Order: sequence, then C-alpha cells, then structure tokens
Amino acid sequence: GTTNPDNPDAIGMANIGGNGFSYIDRFDAIGSVEDLEVALGKNVAHELMHTFGASHHDTTGQYLDAAISPW
Repeated sequence: GTTNPDNPDAIGMANIGGNGFSYIDRFDAIGSVEDLEVALGKNVAHELMHTFGASHHDTTGQYLDAAISPW
C-alpha cells in the first residue's frame, strides 16, 4: 500500500542524484513470476539510473523503462 502522494500511479521514484524506491506492490497486474522478475529488474535499473543523474527520454508509456506505464 505504499505510494507517493504526489504521484500515486508511480511504480518507482527516485531523485536525480539522490535516493530511489520501487513500489513492488504496484506490480500486482503482472501475470507470472518470470514477468515479475523482469518488471522489477527493469524498474530497479530505471530508478537506479535516476540516482546516478539520468533523466527520462521516452515518455510514451510503451516500455517499463519509460516515465509512465500503461498498467
């Protein structure tokens, strides 16, 4: 049930050059353990890159690596 009140749809958040979090309970729409492993791995990598200073480039929502996700 953990979310960010400023962005309740986020599946993870990180400050550029700061701390990051993945909200693993937000992944309940995933259908299999294998898909969950991939999704969490990508989300952790995505948030980790923010902590290293990277910003968003793809905001289409087509990829878990994007700023938004369709689910």
